[in-house]
Formats: sequence, structure tokens, C-alpha cells
Amino acid sequence: MWTKARKPAFPRHRTPIMVAVGEPMFFERREDHDAATERVRERIAEMLTALQVAYPDQPRNNNDRWWVPARLGGTAPTPEEAAELEIQRRAEKQARKQAKD
Repeated sequence: MWTKARKPAFPRHRTPIMVAVGEPMFFERREDHDAATERVRERIAEMLTALQVAYPDQPRNNNDRWWVPARLGGTAPTPEEAAELEIQRRAEKQARKQAKD
């Protein structure tokens, strides 16, 4: 499992892996690229949400909710929070680099 603000954990066994393959999507030759991309994004988001809701493992307790998306009741950072954490991480990395020079 990997989420912002937490070191990655790669358990070696008993971690359910779920994969979904959607129905084929078809596009018109002259279809607007932005609209087509949005359709793909929406389909991926729908499939991801379905997998997340159906995921068989559940947090053991309130301290184990770090891997569950916030929109599903967990404490994993939202995309906005993750973006802010990434900005902070890069700034700290740059500051460390400048301190060495």
C-alpha cells in the first residue's frame, strides 16, 4: 500500500489484489479529444470506485484507516491534500539540496 504522508508498505502475502477490465470503448474518428478523454476518465473513476467499495479487507481499527480513501471514510489524503503534501515535500527537498551547496 502506498499513500502520501506514509512510507510504502509492501506486504508479501494475503493482500487482496483486485483488477477490473471494462467493456471496450469506441470513439468516432472526429470526436473531440477532450470529450473522449473525459469519457475515459469517468469510466476509470467508476471502475475504481466499484473496486474500492467491493474490496474485501477492512481496517482493523481507527488507526488502520490510513489506506482507505477519505471519501469512503478513511484517512488517506484527498487528491488536493496529496498535491499539497507533494509541494511541501519538493520544497523541503530543494531546501536540503541548497543547504548542502
